[in-house]
This record gives sequence, C-alpha cells and structure tokens, in this order.
Amino acid sequence: MFQRNVARRFKISVGLLLMSSTVFLAQPLFAQSWGQLKEAALDASSKKDFAGAEQYWKKSLEISGGTGARYLQSSAGLAKLYAESGKPEQAQALYKKIESAAVVGSLSDDERSALSDYAQFLKQNNGAEQAAELEKKFSLAQAKVEAQGGAVHSASAPSNADADPKAVAQKDHAAWSESFKSATDAIAQKNYAQAEKLLKEALQIAEKYESSAMASNTLSKLVEICAAQGKNVEGESYSMRKVAAVRMTKGPMTKDFAQALMEHAGWLRKLNRKTEAISEEGKAESILAHITPRQMVGGASSAAPSGIDASGTRGGGIYSRARAVQGLGGQLNNIINQPDH
Repeated sequence: MFQRNVARRFKISVGLLLMSSTVFLAQPLFAQSWGQLKEAALDASSKKDFAGAEQYWKKSLEISGGTGARYLQSSAGLAKLYAESGKPEQAQALYKKIESAAVVGSLSDDERSALSDYAQFLKQNNGAEQAAELEKKFSLAQAKVEAQGGAVHSASAPSNADADPKAVAQKDHAAWSESFKSATDAIAQKNYAQAEKLLKEALQIAEKYESSAMASNTLSKLVEICAAQGKNVEGESYSMRKVAAVRMTKGPMTKDFAQALMEHAGWLRKLNRKTEAISEEGKAESILAHITPRQMVGGASSAAPSGIDASGTRGGGIYSRARAVQGLGGQLNNIINQPDH
C-alpha cells in the first residue's frame, strides 16, 4: 500500500512538473526589459501574430525613454508592423515622426534603416514621388562619397528596376566582401576609425539580406571594435542587433543564439544593467537546457552520463550540455558550475 501511494504521488508530481514546463515554454521568455519586449515583438511578427507584436512594440515604446536609439527602434518596429498588417495610416504617422526628427547629413544606422523602410512603404502605397524626395533628401538611394576615406559602396537597389535580382545580389555580396575585408585589415592595424566606417557601409548592404550571415558577421566586427576601444554603450547596441541577426539566420534554439545572448549579457553587465543581464543569461540557459548535445556541437556524439561525477556535480542536463558547447568559453561558467534544477 505504501509503495503504491508513493508511486501514485510520484506520477502526480511528474505530471505537474511537465504541465508547468509546458506552460513555461508556451510563454515568452521575455516580458520585462526593453530588449526582451523587442525580441517578443519580433518573434510574434515572425509568427504573423500582429496583435501580440503590436502590444509588445507599444510596451517597449512606453519604457524606451521617449528619445534615443531605443525609442527610434521601437517606433520603427511598430511602424513596420503597421505597414505589414494593413494599417498604412498608423504606419505613415510614425514614419513621419521619425523623418521629422532625423538630421540630414548625420543619420545613425537605425535612422537610415527606418527611413529606407519608409521609402519602400511609400513606393508600395502610391507615393513614388514622395519616396524619391525622401531618398534624395537623406541620400538613401546612393551613399555619399566622402572627401576622405575612399569610395563608399552603395547599399541601395540598382537604378535599373529590371536588373536581374541574382546579379544585384552578387554585386552586393562582392561590395560587402570588399568592405568587410578592408575593415578586417584596418582592425589588425588598430585603425579603428577607418574599420568602423567600412563596417557601417558593409552593414547597410548586409541588412538587405536578412537570411544571410553577412549582418551578424559585420556586427561581430563592430562589437570587437567597441570592445577594443572601451565603447560600452555602442558595444551593447551593436551586440543587441547581433542577437536579432543571429536569431534570424541561425534560429532561436541554437548554440549560436545562446552565445549571442551571453555576449550581450556581458555588455549589459559592463553598463551595470544587472537585471537585464541575468535575464539574457537565463534565456541562454533555457535554450541550452532544451536542445540536444548533438545540436550543440553540430552532430558530435551525445549524452554525457547523468550521474554525479567525482567533484559531486551532476553530469547530465545543463552541466553536460554546457560542457559540450564549443566556443562559449568562460561566459557559461555560471551555467556549468551550477547543478541541474
């Protein structure tokens, strides 16, 4: 009788645990910080959950501070969502606010991206003339050639609307490769100003192709430059954009995405944003806990023993998965050195 009761209680406990895990996984892993809300909005958009994405973008807008890069990114994200979900009037109202705040000749990457999206929106909504004026005003159609630093590659579409898309893509990739290689050489020579300029040019091209790794590779180099110069604010911003790029190209349940999250957490800690850092680390830990060792190491042999090793630490679960990850280094010590929960 006693054994049957124990067995029954055990089954109930396991059932409740599985139910709670299912509920946990069904909910967003992000619901508090600006960065978490942004990721939730992007995730909802990718699933065509426009109502959910709108709520996340609006909440991120509320806590963005009203000015600065985060406010701009939230405004641009919400405007793009409205454009994609059949709400052109709301989209145009937000885009006009972004345009009115932009300063000719000193656009940030985020502003240039948002205004390019606005130009595309206008073209799709019978506003070709307005789009042309916007592109001319902010030099969106063709990047300016600066007096110093050499030629700047154009990140815009070719003037011939009937150009072969494959040929255009090949041309863009060649231009990106040239800028990226030159930037890498400049970094090796510690010419960070020139490297950053070249990488920003490369990024304009790379972000036209969301499914390629060009954007994440470019952002990795920009993060590297910021680290070398101690530019923590810029480094965190580029790192956050890298998280989104890696998620797009590699997927949300991969070691690469977990690594990007851990890297971002490191930048957040440098800025004393500990709560957000812990959240990013928690998301990375959750990802590692729900993908197999084979996925972690690209097909390598799996399943470490699940017992207790000589040091008394559990060998299975998060411990073994974290040990299996190659390339995360010391960033995962906080996961590796903790037993399973």
